[in-house]
Amino acid sequence: MPASSTIQTTGTTTHCASSSRRGFFYRKIALKAHSFLRLPASHTKQNMKHSSGFTFIEFSVVLAILGILAAIAVPQYSNYRERAYNQTAIADLKNIAAAQESFFADNQAYKLLEQCSSVQAGVKCEISNLPGLTHLSKGVSLTMKVSPVGFVATTRHYKAAKSCTWDSTKGGLIGCS
Repeated sequence: MPASSTIQTTGTTTHCASSSRRGFFYRKIALKAHSFLRLPASHTKQNMKHSSGFTFIEFSVVLAILGILAAIAVPQYSNYRERAYNQTAIADLKNIAAAQESFFADNQAYKLLEQCSSVQAGVKCEISNLPGLTHLSKGVSLTMKVSPVGFVATTRHYKAAKSCTWDSTKGGLIGCS
């Protein structure tokens, strides 16, 4: 470096005075060295006492990202829960159908189950005298129609919007609607 060049650092700016033509080059090196070796003036001990957490823009960006994620996640979670409630009702229908067919094989008639038509939250409907089935899942209600040739059973979880139907004369599970 020429003898006449000096580098001064004040605050966040670096000044380089040089009488040679390479002054611009030395100033660039000095700026890089300053930014690499020292923190900006805003990070000194005196200024850190007055420094606060996040800026309003940073906070707004984080809130916007969280809002977008919540807007995607909440409906997906609601759909997931609805499908789970419907699957619980379908599983109970399959268990009822297997128990009814077993009862029919022994007695040549289907058993009418009326005691499960209004089930509250967290209550298991107890079923008696039906082989292989003692109760329905918590919160699942059952309505049933029995004829000499078959039965129609409808189950619904108390938190689900749809009820699922099984018709033994039409081949089994009709679906949830």
